[in-house]
Amino acid sequence: MKVNQTKKGVLLFLAAILMTGMFAATATAGANPWAGGDVASLGVTNDASGTANKYIYKRISNKAYTFVSGDYIEYDVMISSSIDGAGGIEIINADGSYFRDTGTSVWKDQNNISGHPNANISAYATNKWYHRKLAVPASMIGKTSSKWDIVGENDSPSQSYSAQYDNLKVTNGSGTTKSVVFVNSSDYNSAATDIGPAAVSAGNVTTSNIASNMSHLMDNQAFIKLDKINPFIGTSFSMHFISTLKVNGEIWAYYIKWDAFGKGGVGLAKSTDGVHFTDNGFVLTAGAPGQWDDSFATFPGVWYDSGTFYLVYEGTGTGSAGQIGLATSTNGVNFTKQGQILTHNTTGWESVNIGTPSLFKEGSTWYLFYHGYDGSDCRIGVATGTSLTSLTKYSGNPVIDTVPGTWEAGTAGHRDIVKVGNTYYMTYEGSEDPPYNTAKWSSGVASSTDLLHWSKFSQNNILPQTENTFGNDGPSFLSVDGENFIYYRTNPTSRALIANENDGGFDLKWGMSDSGISHVIGRSDGDGWSASTSLDGPDYMQYGPYTTSTPVGDNIATWKMMVDSNSGTNDVVRLEVVDADDSGTVLAERVLQRNDWKQTNRYEYFSVPFHWSAGRSGHRIELRAHWYDSTYVKMQLVGIS
Repeated sequence: MKVNQTKKGVLLFLAAILMTGMFAATATAGANPWAGGDVASLGVTNDASGTANKYIYKRISNKAYTFVSGDYIEYDVMISSSIDGAGGIEIINADGSYFRDTGTSVWKDQNNISGHPNANISAYATNKWYHRKLAVPASMIGKTSSKWDIVGENDSPSQSYSAQYDNLKVTNGSGTTKSVVFVNSSDYNSAATDIGPAAVSAGNVTTSNIASNMSHLMDNQAFIKLDKINPFIGTSFSMHFISTLKVNGEIWAYYIKWDAFGKGGVGLAKSTDGVHFTDNGFVLTAGAPGQWDDSFATFPGVWYDSGTFYLVYEGTGTGSAGQIGLATSTNGVNFTKQGQILTHNTTGWESVNIGTPSLFKEGSTWYLFYHGYDGSDCRIGVATGTSLTSLTKYSGNPVIDTVPGTWEAGTAGHRDIVKVGNTYYMTYEGSEDPPYNTAKWSSGVASSTDLLHWSKFSQNNILPQTENTFGNDGPSFLSVDGENFIYYRTNPTSRALIANENDGGFDLKWGMSDSGISHVIGRSDGDGWSASTSLDGPDYMQYGPYTTSTPVGDNIATWKMMVDSNSGTNDVVRLEVVDADDSGTVLAERVLQRNDWKQTNRYEYFSVPFHWSAGRSGHRIELRAHWYDSTYVKMQLVGIS
C-alpha cells in the first residue's frame, strides 16, 4: 500500500459548544474553476507572408480511448492575446477521422462556440482560465482516439501568441473522469507535429508547473482564491473538519461524523479529484458507557508511518472534559484505540480541556499539536517525543496565542501543518471573543523553522470572517493535481486555492487605466499608477470600479503593489472595501506598513477578505487605496476572487 502524508489536523472547538446539523446540506458540484499545477503551453509565431491559412497542430498525447454515448471532452485553457484560432484542440482517431470535421454546429462547447481549432474563444480565455466542455459528437461514438493535438490556427501575419492547457480529460459530463489525457507533465508523451506547420515560423510545446504554495503566499507572491464553482463539498454526509492522507493516489479524508444518538466519531470519505467524495462510514466511534470517551471520540488528526495509520482524537465522556486519545490501524479503516496519550493541566492556559489534535513527524520525533482551553480563550500548544505514548509538553506553550482586539481574540485553534523546503507552514482557525456561537470566525496562517517558534502572516486573517456564527474554520491543507488548497468548514466544507495570476487568477480584475478606476492623486507610471512623496499629498491613489457584479457571499479583494522602501513600520496604504450604495459603508479594510512588503521594487499581492451579503446584491462596490504619503507606491491592478 502506497501512502503519502499530505497533512493532518481538524478543528478547534470545545466540548461545551459542539454542534450537530450546523449547516443545511445543499448539494452542488461542477468543473474545476481554474487550471494550474502542470500545464502544457503552445507558443506560435506566424510568418510575415500573406498566406490566408496559417496553422500548426502539435501532439501532446497518444492516448487511446474508445468513445461511448454520453462522453464529454473537457479542458482548461488560457490564451495570451484576444485573437481567434488560439486555444483549440484536435482529436485524431485511429481510423483517420478528425473531430474538427464533424461540423461547427455539432462539435461545440457549453457556450455554443465551435470545437474547431479556428474558433474564437478570446472573450472567455484571454489572460484567464476558461473551462471548456464539449459533448462528443454522435459520429465519433465507437471510434478510438490515437492522437491528441493542441493547435494554433490564427491567420494574422507575424502574429505571436501562446496558449496554456490543463485538465484535458474525457468525462461523463457530471464530474466523473473516464480518461486522463493531460493533467501532469508526465502525461505529455509525444512531441510530434501532426498537421503543418503552414506559414508558421515557430511552434513549440513546453510543460511547466505554475502552481503556488505556502512559501509563495507568505512571500506575498500568491493570494487566496475561493472556489466558487465547487462551494460545498461532501454535503450529502456533512463532511467537515477533514484530516487527509493520500493512499495509492486516492484522497482519504477523516472527518467529524455523528451517529443517530448525537455521539461523535470519525468518518472516512474518499475522492480522486478533491471535489467529489464518497462516504465510507465510521472508522472510530464513541466509547462504551462509562468510558472516558463515551460522549464523543472525534476531531481526528491522522498520520501514516512505516505501515501504521495513527489517528489522534479528542474525547469527552465519563470523568473527561476533553483529553486526547490515540487509535492505530494497519489499513486505515479498522482502528484500535490505545487509550489517552495526553491530558490537560489543572491550572494555566489549558486548565479546562485540551483537544482538536494534529500530528507531524520529523525524523524520529512526533509533534502533537492541540488546543488548550482555560474557560476564556483557546490557544495552540505542542507536545513532543519519540513515542506517541510518552510525550512531553513544550515548556514554551502556547506556541500560537490569542491577540486581544483582533480576529483571533478568543481562539487560536484547530490547525494543520505542511512542510515546504525547510520551512513549516500552519493554517489555523481563529475567532473573536466568546460566546463562540455568536463570535466571528476565520482562519490564518503562520510559519516556523523548528515547529516550536511560529511567526504569524501579516495578512491574517486570510478568509472572510463569518457573520457572528461558526464557519470558515477548521482549515486543512490538501494538494490536488499539483495545486495547493486550504479546505475549511462552511456548508459543510469549502476550499480555497493558493493562487497567482496564471494559476487561478481573479474572477474580476481591473488595471489602473481601466474603465471605472479613478485616482485623486498620482500618475501613470510604466505598467501601473504611482504616488510619490515629492509630488503628492495623502489621499486616494485608486478608487472604483463601481461594478454591480460582485458575487453574493464570501469574496477576497486583492491589490498588486510595490514600494521603494520596506524599512520601518510607517503606515503606507489603507485598503478598503466599500458598499457605494449603502452610504459608503466600509465592509473591511487593511492598513499596510512598510515592512509588510518582503522586498522593494517588486510587485506583491495584498488582500482584504470580505462578505457581500444578499442584501447588497446589485449594489456598486468601491475598492479604495488611501495613500499616507510615507513612501513611493506603484499599483498595477486590483481584483476580486
